[in-house]
Amino acid sequence: MRPPQADDWSSVEAEHLPVAPTLTVSGCALFGLYDALRLIDYCERNDIGILGFDGFVIEGGKRRPDLGSIADFSTLLSDKAFVKESAQLGRCVIGMLENKDIVLEFVLARHDGDVAGA
Repeated sequence: MRPPQADDWSSVEAEHLPVAPTLTVSGCALFGLYDALRLIDYCERNDIGILGFDGFVIEGGKRRPDLGSIADFSTLLSDKAFVKESAQLGRCVIGMLENKDIVLEFVLARHDGDVAGA
């Protein structure tokens, strides 16, 4: 059996999952830290991996990137335990964020052939 490859995965839009975002800005689903942890739990239970997330501060109804709140787990993609490891790392990074008012935009992926549970 060959190891997982990057092209074995399909993008998953967070706004199509049953975990409601904290807010939506310009059509982008954004998750406060509590809701982000709920999303990570859902993803892990439903075999959805976290490629990464970008953090934003909301000012005047607009989002401003927070460069200290970016995580990239895409290097784990070829690992058999990608879903579990990306969830664990996501929780760890969120726990270390200093600004608790950050909202996060997630980049998610599901292994082709997997079916999401609700």
